[in-house]
Formats: sequence, C-alpha cells, structure tokens
Amino acid sequence: MTPASQRLLKSLHTEIALIQRFLLALQAESRALESPDLPDALSASTLKKNACADLLTRANHERGGILQELGFSDDRQGLESAAQDQPSLQAAVRELLELAEQARQLNGANGAIIDVHLKHTQQTLDGLRALTGENTLYDASGRTRKTTGNQRNIKAG
Repeated sequence: MTPASQRLLKSLHTEIALIQRFLLALQAESRALESPDLPDALSASTLKKNACADLLTRANHERGGILQELGFSDDRQGLESAAQDQPSLQAAVRELLELAEQARQLNGANGAIIDVHLKHTQQTLDGLRALTGENTLYDASGRTRKTTGNQRNIKAG
C-alpha cells in the first residue's frame, strides 16, 4: 500500500467516524421531532448536526484531494475505482457508502417531518388570520408586520 493509499484509508476511517456522529445527531433530531415538547433537544441536535456536516465537508475535500493524487476522480465513482484498485480500501469504502446512505435516508425522513410541522403551522396561522380578520403577524424579532393574502408556504429539505 502506497503512502497516499494509507492516507486515503485513514481519511476514510475519519469520515466513517464523522458519519456515525452525524447519524447520532440525526437520530437525536428524529426523537426531538417526535416529542415537540422538547424544543431544546431539537436545537441541540441541530447544532450537533451542523457541526458534523461542517467536519464532513472538510473530510470529503481531504479525501477528494487524495483520490486525485492517486489518479482518480474526487467523486463516488473515483472512490469506488480506488477500492477496486486497492482491495485494502474495499471494506472502508463499503462501510462509508452504507453509512452515507443511512444518513441520507434519515435526514430525508426528518426533513419530511419538519415539512409537515411547517405546513401545519402555516395552516394554523392562516386559520387564525381568517378568524380574526387581522393581517398582521409577529416576526422572529417580535415586531409586527403586515401580511398579504398570498403567503407562500415554507418547505424544508
């Protein structure tokens, strides 16, 4: 195994550990979304998820640089080609791709739950506006603002 291949393997193990942390944050987010009475838990999981995402982005760039140094593209195809070329990378690549798929699915499911919550909130606000005949709302800073009849819905994910 070449020194660059060894660095790639080390990079893959780093990414695997980061994705495992990211999955834990997604699981915490999922639990918080199922228990809307825990807003602090949702905030905490979001902070952890965002921190992990930043670290994963850096690790991904590092891996991409090593792949290019080895003569492969810095995408999934390049990673799979490197694993075919270097059998010692195959287990780590397979684990990384499996964990990444789990994270993608769980993140998508959480996004769908958030989307439902946002739609419900929007419908509730629309109902309150219709009942009161008011067209003002409080924004995030606590100031009132005029609303118009054609509010657009917010979509997560």
